[in-house]
Amino acid sequence: MSIVEPTVRTVHYGQPPSQTGELYLPPGTGPFPVVVLLHGGHWAAAFDRGQLTELAGDLVSHGVAVWNAEYRRVGEPGGGWPGTFEDVAAAVDAVDGMDAALDPRRVVLAGHSSGGQLAVWAAHRATLPPEAPGSGPRVRPVGVVSLAGTLDLVAADAARLGAELADPTATLPAGAPAPARPETLAGLPAEDGMVSLLLGGRYADVPERYGWTSPAHLAASGVPALAVHGDSDVLLDVSYSRAYAGAEVEIVPGAGHFDLLDPDHPGWAIARDWITARLAA
Repeated sequence: MSIVEPTVRTVHYGQPPSQTGELYLPPGTGPFPVVVLLHGGHWAAAFDRGQLTELAGDLVSHGVAVWNAEYRRVGEPGGGWPGTFEDVAAAVDAVDGMDAALDPRRVVLAGHSSGGQLAVWAAHRATLPPEAPGSGPRVRPVGVVSLAGTLDLVAADAARLGAELADPTATLPAGAPAPARPETLAGLPAEDGMVSLLLGGRYADVPERYGWTSPAHLAASGVPALAVHGDSDVLLDVSYSRAYAGAEVEIVPGAGHFDLLDPDHPGWAIARDWITARLAA
């Protein structure tokens, strides 16, 4: 019997080059439930959605559609505040009307590292005040998964998370995906950390923005959430996942930060099984 491959096509949800992504459709006519994937990489333009290609392939093999979305990031025009959040909101809402084979009523959001923060933030959009970027969602997810997510931006700012990106001599951590656009790191003023570049200031300067975007500080969303984190993650301590009270937290023994990007890793299996169960409910 021949194996029917999924359909993969590039979709643009706006004019800027980074307002794009790949839509994966399983064989068949649908309508299919959808997983929206949001990649990590300190919200920096150097890192892109290619990090999640293997996870997308694994999900679509389990019969769900996948929208591996890109968004404007720090280090490119329009990235940071508020563009990154506006793009993620637009990418999620684009599921409604993107393809007749998609079911916009059965959507789970999932992200890794800084993408975990964006995914969980997007699950809270209905709780945001009208003046906050991304408020008023058209697509409301039935679940959200954070993989080693940066779920406390106040703590991340205090730790100056990502400050090493300002050092041109720094080497990538073991297992880290190579930057797709390393030239965008040249001269990146990340000495105070990447959160301050994302939000346009330290917590003391723009506390309202942190209150609107840090999952640990957002009002309860009512959206079921899973946070998966390895206990051997030396880049982002498990406390970043535990800080988010709205999530069921799964700690994976021996797993590092990037192990959760491996579709054969037990940590990813926990996330995938939770996703498929939510979409089947």
